Amino acid sequence: EGLSLDGDGIKRKVVTPEKVANSLVTKGLLKGCVIIKDSKIVLSSVPAGSTALIGALTAKLLSYLKFLPKHLAQHDFNSLVTVGETYVLVLLKHRTVHALLFIQKEKFKEAMDEWKNKMQKF
Repeated sequence: EGLSLDGDGIKRKVVTPEKVANSLVTKGLLKGCVIIKDSKIVLSSVPAGSTALIGALTAKLLSYLKFLPKHLAQHDFNSLVTVGETYVLVLLKHRTVHALLFIQKEKFKEAMDEWKNKMQKF
C-alpha cells in the first residue's frame, strides 16, 4: 500500500507484484512473467505456450535454487539472470515474492528500473 499524487489530492494506492507485472506487460516492457507469493503461483502470463507448464517449471526451478546454495555453502540468492539471444530471463526475490520475468534484451534496463521503482512501494 502506498500514496500517490492525483491532481491536487493524495490517493492511497495498493501496490502488488501482480499489478506491477501486469502494468509492465501492458507497456510492452515484459514479454511474460510468473509471480509466486508465499509458495503459490498468483500470476502466470506468457506470450506462447502453457501458462500452467511455465508456472510448474518455475516452481521446480525455485525448489532447486533453494537447495543449491546450501550444498555449495553459499547464501540464498536475491536474483538470477540468464541471457539468451533475444530474451533475458530474470528471477528476483523480494521478501516472500519470487518473480520470473521474460524481458527483451533491448528493454532490459528500462524494465528492471521500472520494476525496482514500483516494487519499492510494496
